[in-house]
Amino acid sequence: MCIPSAVQATEHLRALRVEPEDLAAVLDARSLIEHHSVERLVLDHVAKLRAAMGVPGPLPPWPDLLPHFGRAGRLVYPWVFVTALPHALAYQRARGIDAAVALPSLANLAHQLRRHRLLFGYAGLHEQDWLTRHFRGLIHVLGRLHFERATWLGTSAAGAGGPELGEPVLDLHIPSGALTPEACDAALSNAVSFFATHFPEERYRFATCSSWVLDPQLREYLDPASNIVRFQSRFSLDPEPGPDRTRTLVDFVFDRADADLDALPTATSLQRGIVAHARSGRPWHFRRGWFPLPESPRQTLPSDSAPTPTLPITRER
Repeated sequence: MCIPSAVQATEHLRALRVEPEDLAAVLDARSLIEHHSVERLVLDHVAKLRAAMGVPGPLPPWPDLLPHFGRAGRLVYPWVFVTALPHALAYQRARGIDAAVALPSLANLAHQLRRHRLLFGYAGLHEQDWLTRHFRGLIHVLGRLHFERATWLGTSAAGAGGPELGEPVLDLHIPSGALTPEACDAALSNAVSFFATHFPEERYRFATCSSWVLDPQLREYLDPASNIVRFQSRFSLDPEPGPDRTRTLVDFVFDRADADLDALPTATSLQRGIVAHARSGRPWHFRRGWFPLPESPRQTLPSDSAPTPTLPITRER
């Protein structure tokens, strides 16, 4: 196994819709990646992705390489994901998932590269741990919502009709944009069919989510008919609110790192509410909740088949 050539990497990055400025920066970093010790680091991390392909749950954290390589260290992990792309697509293909369906999830690399540039002013990547889930085939874009094969790690909700601790669930992730009930309903319907078709040996009873969008304090600032409030109404919440996540919320909503509250825009009721709440010294939280998924006819594996934790990937070149 080796890193892609510059031509191959360009094809991969374009397939993932990486913006030209970020694409050029990743390609410029190839001279660093070609150094033996750095290439070995890249290939070792690709091997970690392959070993855990399709297996739910996070990997051990991948450390920030910035102290070792300066700003160029922010461009090492993109080469891990570019190198792993054919293996990620092969895993999904073995599950019967077409590349046209798989690529939107993998294209989160482009989003994270762009976001790093907006936050810090230079090309790079700082959400490498998050992307390991996409490049192991755990997250699927199915309309308005992204669905991750995961396990419930909140307080056991079985007594309230919810998931048991450690139960398999579909964890929802919310990209930016209008969160209309109709779009969410369509995504949930798509997900039920998708997982029944491509992961027939698994059974998911609940959708879950951990997000600032679920913080009920938002209801103090938003219209009851707003999309966010209506999305919240789907969920039963874990009673534990968790730590103060105000700074992370500001980064997400305003795409600014360590922003001065006085410099943030307040054009919408959401922006005004977030800023006013933070100025008051009250914390924002990422709340975790659940709701039952719609029922779906289950497909079954042939009698001579058994679930496998990982699936075949492309042969090494």
